[in-house]
Amino acid sequence: MQVFASGSVGAINGLVFKNNILIGDNTVGGGSGFGIEIRQYVSNLEIYNNTLYGFPGGINLDFNTSGIENIAIKNNIFYNITNKDIDVDPNFATVVLIQNNLYESNPSIEDDFDSNPIVGNPKFVNAAAQDFHLQPPSAAIDSGLTISNVTKDHDYISRPQGCCYDIGAYEYISEEPQPDTTPPEPPSGVRVE
Repeated sequence: MQVFASGSVGAINGLVFKNNILIGDNTVGGGSGFGIEIRQYVSNLEIYNNTLYGFPGGINLDFNTSGIENIAIKNNIFYNITNKDIDVDPNFATVVLIQNNLYESNPSIEDDFDSNPIVGNPKFVNAAAQDFHLQPPSAAIDSGLTISNVTKDHDYISRPQGCCYDIGAYEYISEEPQPDTTPPEPPSGVRVE
């Protein structure tokens, strides 16, 4: 996905990109090779609770242009990213908040940092079949920040399902045991007079 505009700073303002599943094939091909690329004249962009899988790069805020400001990147999963998870050029991108994202290994972030990185396995149900639902003991379960405008997940399940938000596009739903509705056996050996 690429976000850019021509004109001046703030030409695209207030966009929220949430609960998406972006799947690459780890080749650059005709594009930049990033799952999300923010190019120019974008302000107040929120990138929340997305799952990025199989790209050479995750998010790119480094296109040698100007006018990228006030970008928040929170609660995203970066998995099977072969190069940079996040690329920020401080000469062209200002006021970037990166917080509480899940990385499969130490985060690879150029010219910035995640103030609370989570490192671990998201334990997808079946990434090869593109099923990115979570299963225990996923490092993403109950590890997310509460984000007021992300109240549902990719499947429209309410967030949170546990004590806290989950990281990524899906909220984990535990399988609750069904109550036993079988009536009890009548007592035996009891006499009523």
